[in-house]
Formats: sequence, C-alpha cells, structure tokens
Amino acid sequence: MTREERQVRKLAREVRRRVAAAVEAQLREARGLAARGARAKPFALSESTRAGNLRWRRAHPEGSRAHKQVYAAVRAGRIPRPDRCEGCGLEKRLHGHHEDYAKPLQVRWLCGSCHRLAHSALCDGTAQRRETLAVRTASRGEGV
Repeated sequence: MTREERQVRKLAREVRRRVAAAVEAQLREARGLAARGARAKPFALSESTRAGNLRWRRAHPEGSRAHKQVYAAVRAGRIPRPDRCEGCGLEKRLHGHHEDYAKPLQVRWLCGSCHRLAHSALCDGTAQRRETLAVRTASRGEGV
C-alpha cells in the first residue's frame, strides 16, 4: 500500500466518523424535540417548584412511577400523544391524566384547564364542576 493510499483511507475514515457523529447529533436532537413536544428548549423550573415536585414524588411513589412509565412509553412511541384535548377538543399543550395509578398506561390527554377541572371534580366533589366536565366530554361524543 502506498503512502497516498494510506492517506486516502485515513481521510475516508475521518469523513465517515464525522458524518456518523453529525447524524447521531441530529437523531438525538430529533428525539429530544419529539419528547418535549413543540418546545425547542426545556423550560426551567424554579427552586421552590422543584422542591414541591420532589415532595410530591416522595409522598406519592405510585403516581411518580405511573408518570415515569407514561413518559417512557411516549418517548418510545408506544403511546401516541394526541394533538387535541380529550375534554374540550382544543389544540393545546396536553397533560396525561391518570384516573387510576394502578393502570399507569391508561391516561386521558387533557389541556391544563380540563386537567385542573378533572382534579377539582375528583377531589372536592363539587357537582357543578363534575357536570361541566361531563358536558365538555359529552359534547365530544364520549361518556365520563
């Protein structure tokens, strides 16, 4: 093998390495964007919010496990994240709402407003809020 042939092979290896690194970087970026939805950058949480989230995770380990399982399933493509809220039908940023943490992959995709409404209807038993949630869901042709 001549010196020129060795230089050509070395250059070819370097080009393949750089192309592979660039493709891997693009795939990592695409996976990250898909996992975060439409946001290009992750949003920063305040210290108090992070502390509150940590307290909640420690107090509710089954809920924390369910959230992690849904997150992993969405990232892996096993659960599709819809574009529209199941409650009101609007195209907004969606939250996965668990009716039962024992069934971690059964979630309803709700916007923030409907998610708060679902929790208030479940937690404080207010009939008016429950009726509002039922009306929103019924207007979409679904049962509660």
